[in-house]
Amino acid sequence: FNEKFRKETGEKPTELDKTDENPLVYTGSVTLAGNVLINSDMWYDTRSGDGVYDFSNAFKLFKENLKKSNISFYTQQSPVGGKDLGMSKNYNYNSPNDILDEMLSTGFNAISLASYHAFDKGTKGITNEITYLNEKEQKKIFVKDIHGIKIAFLNYTYGTGIKDNHV
Repeated sequence: FNEKFRKETGEKPTELDKTDENPLVYTGSVTLAGNVLINSDMWYDTRSGDGVYDFSNAFKLFKENLKKSNISFYTQQSPVGGKDLGMSKNYNYNSPNDILDEMLSTGFNAISLASYHAFDKGTKGITNEITYLNEKEQKKIFVKDIHGIKIAFLNYTYGTGIKDNHV
C-alpha cells in the first residue's frame, strides 16, 4: 500500500508515531442488533384492546445495555407500512408503526430499512414507512461523531421478495 500511495500521490503516507508514550485514544461504543421481523404471533400477542400494539415486553431487556452505547443500530426486517395496509404474516409482511416507536423508546437511534422484505407491501408500504419516520431525515446519510470519530451507516439489499411473487 505504501508504495502504491507514493506512486499515485507523490507523498509519503502518514504513519502513527509508535514511539509516542501518550498517543491520543478515541473510544466509542456501538450496539448492533439483528433482524426485527414482526410476524403474526408477535403482533397478535402485543395487541391491546384499543388497537395499539405494545412491544415493550419484547425489548425491555435491551434498555439498560443500549444506554451504554453511543450508537444503537438495528435492522427492521419486516416493513412498517402501518395498520391501514393490514397486518400480514409469513412471506408478505407488514408491521404497525408501534414497533418503530418502541424501538426508539428502547434506545435504538439508528435503523436499517433495506431488507429482503422491504417491498412486501409495494410502493405504498415503503412510502408509509418513510413518511412516518420523517422523509426529510431519511434522505440524509446518518453520520455520528463520537469523541472525534465519525461513523456512518449505509444500508442496501441485494433484492426483495417481489421476484418470488411474495408481493
